[in-house]
Amino acid sequence: MKADYHLAIKPGRDEILILNMLHVIFREELWDKEFTAKWVHGFHRFFQTVQQDRFSPEHGQELTGIQPDLVRQVARSYAQTKPASIFTGNGLEHHSFGVSTMRLLAILKAITGNLDVPGGDLFTPRPGLRDMTMPLPEPSVPPLGSDRFPLFCQLRKEAHAMCLPEAILEERPYPIKGMIIVGGNPSLEWPNSSVIRKALRKLEFLMVIDVVRSPDCQYASVVLPACTFLERDEHRINVYQNLACITLRQKVIDPVHGLADQLIWVELAKRMGFADYFPWENIQEGINDLLSPLNLSFKSLSDQGGVYEYEERRYKKYESQGFRTPTGKVEIESERLKSEGYDPFPIRDNALHPVRYSDKFPLFLTTGGNLLCYLHWQYRYIPKLKKIASDPMFEVHPRTALQYGIADGETAEVQTTRGKIRLKAHLTSRIRPDTIHIPQGWEEANVNELTGMEGVDPLSGFPNLKSLRCRIQKI
Repeated sequence: MKADYHLAIKPGRDEILILNMLHVIFREELWDKEFTAKWVHGFHRFFQTVQQDRFSPEHGQELTGIQPDLVRQVARSYAQTKPASIFTGNGLEHHSFGVSTMRLLAILKAITGNLDVPGGDLFTPRPGLRDMTMPLPEPSVPPLGSDRFPLFCQLRKEAHAMCLPEAILEERPYPIKGMIIVGGNPSLEWPNSSVIRKALRKLEFLMVIDVVRSPDCQYASVVLPACTFLERDEHRINVYQNLACITLRQKVIDPVHGLADQLIWVELAKRMGFADYFPWENIQEGINDLLSPLNLSFKSLSDQGGVYEYEERRYKKYESQGFRTPTGKVEIESERLKSEGYDPFPIRDNALHPVRYSDKFPLFLTTGGNLLCYLHWQYRYIPKLKKIASDPMFEVHPRTALQYGIADGETAEVQTTRGKIRLKAHLTSRIRPDTIHIPQGWEEANVNELTGMEGVDPLSGFPNLKSLRCRIQKI
C-alpha cells in the first residue's frame, strides 16, 4: 500500500505544519463544532489566533518546505474523513520543542472529533494489577532531574535519565557510585557519547544484564547473562496496541545460559537483604501476585489460551468520566502547566521564527532511525543480517551528493559542533536535499558522537536528535 500524500517536511518544523493545517480547518469551518463546544477548554483564544494570516500554509511554506496546496489538501482530507487516526512513533518528541508539537497534534485530533471513537485515536485503560512497588520504602533523595524537569519526574514518577551522566561526573546533587544497565547501550544510544563513556568509567560499580555481550559490557564490573524470550514465562500488557487484554507468553525451552530477567532481580534482592520485598520463588509466583486483584493466576490465564480481556471496548468514555485534566476537558490552555508556572498556551512565542542558516553547517542532520535488519545496536552480530548492511552509512539526496562530489558508496565525513564521524554515502531520492540521515547503532561510526544535550525540550528534557545542523565532506 502506498500513501496518498508524502509531506517531506524540513526537520524540526512539525508544529508549523500542524498549525498550518489547523488554520485551514478553522478558516473552512471543518472542525467538529459539537465536540469542541462541549469538551474543549480554551478554544476561543486559540481559534482566533490560528485564523490569522501568519499561520496560513502560504506563510508556513518557507519554514516547512511544503507547498501550500498540498497542506490544504491534507488538512481537508483529514478533517473530512470520519473517522480518522494519526499514528506517530517517537520522532516528534526528539526535537527542541517536542512537547509543544505533541500538544498541537493532540488538539488537532480533538477538534476534529477523533478522540476515543471507532477508527479514531483510542484511550485504552490499563488493567488493575497489583503495584509491586507499594511495599518499598520511599527514596531518601529526590529523583535526578526533578529540579530541571519537575513535571516530567512528577508525571512519570521516575528520575530523568539525561541528567544521570552529569550527576555521575560532577556528583551533584548527590554522588552516583553504581549503576545497572539492562538490555541497553547508553554509550551508543544516548546523546553525547564521549561524556557517557566518561561517566560509565567513573562509576565504582557497573553491572550489565543482557542476552549478548553488548558494547557497554567493556565498562562493566559484572556482566550477568539473561535468557531470551523463548526461555522465560512472562505476562504482557498490550495498551500500546490499544488492546484491553493481558496476554501470557510461555517459555519454549528451559534457559540454556543465564536466568530470566525477573529471577535475576529476585536473586539480587535476596542477597542484598531485601527478600521481604521480593518473596517469590519463581516467575509463576510473581505473575500470580501481579494478577491477584483480577482473580487470575498464571495457570488460569494459561488455561484460557493465554489471553484475558479485562475490559470490553467502550468508546467515548469521556462522556461518563470526563478527561483526565483539572477541567475534565481537552485543555488547549493547560491548567496543569499554568499551576506549575509555565505558559499554558500551546503556541510558542517564537514558533514562527525561521531556522538560522549556517554557512559552516548548511545541512540538517536527523538521526536514530533503524535499518530494517537491525534494532538499535542489536543483531549486528548475526552474519546473515550483517551482509544486508555491513558498513556504517548515511542517507543523502543525489543532488546533494553531486554538489559535494560524493558518489554512492564513497566514504565521507559528517561533522557537527560536537564531533565528526566517517561513513559511506547511500544515495536516495527519498530524503530532502537539505537533509541527511544517519541510522543509530554503529559502534565504528556512532552517530551520538555528533549529538548533545543542547536545545533539550524545556518540559520533557528530551534531547534534539532529529533536527541538528551538520556538514559533509568527501574523504
